[in-house]
Formats: sequence, C-alpha cells, structure tokens
Amino acid sequence: MAGNLRQIQLQSKSIKNIQKLTNSMKMVAATRFKQAERLLLNSRPLGVGSRKFYDLVGVGLEPKTPVHYLVPFTSDRGLCGSCHYRTCKLTTSRMKERKQEYRVVCVGEKAKMIIGFTNPKDIRLVVNGIGHRNPTFRTASRISLHILGLDKFQECTFYFTHFVGAMSFEVKQLKVYSSTVMEKSQKVESYEMEDSFESYVEFSLAALVFYALSESFSVELFSRMNAMAAASKNAGNLHKALTGKFNSARQSLITRDLIDIVSGASVVAPKKKKARMRTIVQPEAAVDSV
Repeated sequence: MAGNLRQIQLQSKSIKNIQKLTNSMKMVAATRFKQAERLLLNSRPLGVGSRKFYDLVGVGLEPKTPVHYLVPFTSDRGLCGSCHYRTCKLTTSRMKERKQEYRVVCVGEKAKMIIGFTNPKDIRLVVNGIGHRNPTFRTASRISLHILGLDKFQECTFYFTHFVGAMSFEVKQLKVYSSTVMEKSQKVESYEMEDSFESYVEFSLAALVFYALSESFSVELFSRMNAMAAASKNAGNLHKALTGKFNSARQSLITRDLIDIVSGASVVAPKKKKARMRTIVQPEAAVDSV
C-alpha cells in the first residue's frame, strides 16, 4: 500500500510539472500569435491583390500539363491540433484522383512526415526551417525561386490554412501558373506584353507564398494556444483527481495501521490474574482440663 502511495505521489508531481509546461507554452503561443496577427494584417492585402490577378487571368485557363505540383504549407513544429493534418489530408485526397502526374513540394517537416507516410515517392522538394520564426518576404522569395526551378513546372496548387475567426479556420487552395502558361491567356493577349511580365509573375508568386506562410503560421499559433490551454486544463483536473485519490489512500492506510496497533496492543498486553480467596482455618482453641 505504501508503494502505491509513492507511485500516486510521483504521478501527481509529474502531472503538475506538465501543467506548468503546457501553461507556459500557451502563454508563449499567445504572445507570438499577437505578433503574427499584426503581420497577417499587413500581408493579406499583398496576397489578396496577387490572388485577384491570378483569378482574373486564369479564367478559362486549363493547361494540359503533364505534371502538376501540390504545395502544402505546414511547419516543423507540432502540438497545434489538426491544422497540419487537415492540410495534408486535402493534398493526399487530390493525389488519389490520379488525373495527372502529381508531385509534392512539402513546406515544413510535418508535411513530409504525413505525406511521406503514404506517398514518399511523390515528394520532390522539402523546405525546412518553417515555423521557428515569423515568416519573411525573403523566405517566401527563396521558396518561390525553388518552385520556379522545378522540373517541368507549369502549374501548381497551394494548400494552406486560412484564419477565419475565433476558434475556426479552413483549408484553402490556390492555383498558380508559370509565366509561359499565363501568356497564353486571352486576358493577357489583349494587352501589350513587355519584358516585365515575367518579373511581375515571379513577384506575384513570391507574394502568394508569403501570404500562405503568414496565414498558416497564424493558424498554427492559434491552434497551439488552444491546444495548450486544453492540455493545461486537463492536467489540472487530473492532478486534482490524483490528489484526492492520494489523500483517500493515505487516510485508509493510516486507519488500517491504527486498527492494527489497537488490535495488537490488546493481544500483546499481559492478562491480569484473578485474586483467589484464601480460607484461613483457625486451629481449635485448646480446652484446658479442669
């Protein structure tokens, strides 16, 4: 029984330490989310403008490309709920259609782990170092250059989480084309093209990558904040239950020991001998003869 008490005490102490850790992670995620939210407010107009350009130019544009690249945006870190899994799930469901030859560009180690579990041969590029710091336009430019340098790249689809509001997000997808494909669009043919068109397409691609990174980073921090808050609450409830269990077992042990002590004392104590009645026989009085 004493060993069981010791085990409960160690488990309770461990749960208490986990509660402190998850609470600290929640506070850090909340602080970083405030910074990411300000960054998202600044990057959204840039991404929305570039997306509008692709939507207008890409109307009726259905290129017959042999290879279609899928780009899921995740990070290197976990403990943030299901945001990474939902992004990769939508990507893998698209790969099951097999309408084209699909190749994957994993932005973040989590996408590599999830998609690589079922489709390791379809991964062509993995971008590491995502999620440790706030996304920058320089990082987005490097990623866009790698995408443009892919073999037979003509079109790709971005998959990223979009921050909707309190306690909610959704996975969005965005089609992106290369400059050679967009030049064939009727919307572009109506204008006089210059050498700057290709540069503008490259800049728009970098802007969309930066927009997707900012959106997914904000959702990740928000999900981690909620996940750590729930974990801290569960750890507190479990610690409270273990404390009650420990006190109950301890009281039971003390009661049992007291019973044993009292019972043992009654057995060990020497019995008192009963006093025997002593009969004193007085000798008959001597009779003097007359």
